[in-house]
Amino acid sequence: MKNHQKKKVLIFTDSRGFEITKMTNRKNPLSSYIRYYIENYNTTVRLCRYKHTTILDFIAEYRGKYDEYDLIILHCGVVDFSPRPMSNGQYVHSSKKEKCIKLFGEEPKFDTYSTEYEGELTRSLYNKDFLDDYILSELKSIPNLLWISSNPVIEGWDGNYKRKRPKNMNIIQKLDNHLISNLPLVISLWDWTNEDVKRYTVDNIHFNKMGFDKLLVEMKRVSEIVLRSEN
Repeated sequence: MKNHQKKKVLIFTDSRGFEITKMTNRKNPLSSYIRYYIENYNTTVRLCRYKHTTILDFIAEYRGKYDEYDLIILHCGVVDFSPRPMSNGQYVHSSKKEKCIKLFGEEPKFDTYSTEYEGELTRSLYNKDFLDDYILSELKSIPNLLWISSNPVIEGWDGNYKRKRPKNMNIIQKLDNHLISNLPLVISLWDWTNEDVKRYTVDNIHFNKMGFDKLLVEMKRVSEIVLRSEN
């Protein structure tokens, strides 16, 4: 293996880890910032491994293995934090419930939001208290974890997304900011302007090439502090 002797990097992402507009790029790590780490480090990639890839999936897969890596890049959370109509939220909840009970001894606790979407009230996978009590405490225990945040969602602009998104999509920021404020290594994209979101994403969520390039600049700045002793 080309980089077997180099520093070990784990990258665990949801669907934002690859370019989504071309079928040839689907779940292709070389279409995003991941290429740089594959080419320069001993990199393990876990790219959108589940239909709904969440922080819970990351913890379930790597608890007890965190110390095996010199840097862990976690690019998840938009699935966890996004408001969903209650029926879909319950579907995602059910798909993660047993895993969550195995990890923490209880299923995710959620709040119901007053904003409706497609005729239903909305909810996220779990609420701030659950995030604080279980998810955040776990992430804070992981050495050299680099958290990549979500970015603002522009109401009234959907890009190439064929449906409208819930009007309370930026509830993501409330939960995301709690991690940003409490984790030592973070890249926050919440200062992006509406113009930035349109320039760097295709649908408010997923990045285009310019977005991946911009993100990589920030990732290299932060991650190479951790990995600077690399020969």
